[in-house]
Amino acid sequence: MNLALEVPALLGNHLKLNAEIFMSTYKILSFCGGGERGLMSVKMLQRLQEENPGLLQSADMLTGCSTGSIISGFLALYKKYNTFETEKDVNSALECLLKLYIDVMPAAFSNGKQGDPKRPILTSDHMDEFLGELGKLISPDLDAAKLASLCMFDLSDSFDLMFPSFNVQQHEQRQPGSQYEVVTNNSWGMALFNNLAYSPTGNVSLTEAITASGAMQGMCPSAEVRKSVHGSEVLGYFVDGAYVNHDPTIAAVCMAVEQGHKLEEISVICFGTGFMKNYLDNPSNTTEWGSEQWLNIKGELEYTGSKVPPLFVNDSQKNPILNMCLNGTSTNEIPQQSNMLLGQRYAYLNPDLGDVYLAEDCHKPHEIQELINFSDNVSLLSANQVIRKYWG
Repeated sequence: MNLALEVPALLGNHLKLNAEIFMSTYKILSFCGGGERGLMSVKMLQRLQEENPGLLQSADMLTGCSTGSIISGFLALYKKYNTFETEKDVNSALECLLKLYIDVMPAAFSNGKQGDPKRPILTSDHMDEFLGELGKLISPDLDAAKLASLCMFDLSDSFDLMFPSFNVQQHEQRQPGSQYEVVTNNSWGMALFNNLAYSPTGNVSLTEAITASGAMQGMCPSAEVRKSVHGSEVLGYFVDGAYVNHDPTIAAVCMAVEQGHKLEEISVICFGTGFMKNYLDNPSNTTEWGSEQWLNIKGELEYTGSKVPPLFVNDSQKNPILNMCLNGTSTNEIPQQSNMLLGQRYAYLNPDLGDVYLAEDCHKPHEIQELINFSDNVSLLSANQVIRKYWG
């Protein structure tokens, strides 16, 4: 226990310490996955920025999975091609980011659903169009071709960045915990695209890294990523990072520690994309379940009374196993671990959607308004306290 940090939590107002003790030297804004529901993360960030001028300007790392990588990448690009010198600059960036989520992304989801419902939403044609619209919102000079020419390292002067993904291609991995003898494995596995010092993925295309982090099966094909933005050698084929890091907070903290930052000097504010109920209504029946019930192999089971919404991967067929694996919006697993790791230096802002189901590709006007309403009603108290005590 670090008494300098923990004693105030134990004694409350009975003990006053110099404010410098609380200041974090490495500050992270973390954005979870969730498709169009990322609009709620942007709205909450905008509200928090309004109450805490200088918040975004003083952040050291932006990390995001899937839609969170779009948010992080957009803000880093905006800072590169514009400026974050004043609150007006930052407010302009956030307004442009909101426009992306309110006008551009819903149109992409809607257009992609036309025709065969089994067809991936974001094909290459849609992706090129999307990148073009994204570039226009940032700078008149930033077209799809220029975006494609940027690598992760090109954003180093804006923010440290990290986007989780999953490489389905067999590749060599160094086994963790083998510092004293090199042990390697060959399989598929996690990837953390980043622009930190000496990063092996620093030369990867920024747009390819973002695409790889959000390539959700059923919505997108896998993403081919090259080792270098100007090269042709393929690094691997990647799918959505939500399978391992829907919430990238712990991975980001680990990377910061590996870079030499002390754990007790790291603070994080994480933005969720809505907590949605998932549960089995009559769990006592599961004591008699086999593969047919857990996997819904024939697609005939409805699980009446339960909350097992279908996902992109299984389309309209309900499957409890998939919901348990992709549980980022239905459990507080990573937030709980992040809170244990960081204590009072961590805040999690996430709307509870109750019985409302808003899919990752929701795009209708009333759904967009629901997302805005939910984000407007989230209490910012915990994040404000982290900023006041530790952000500095």
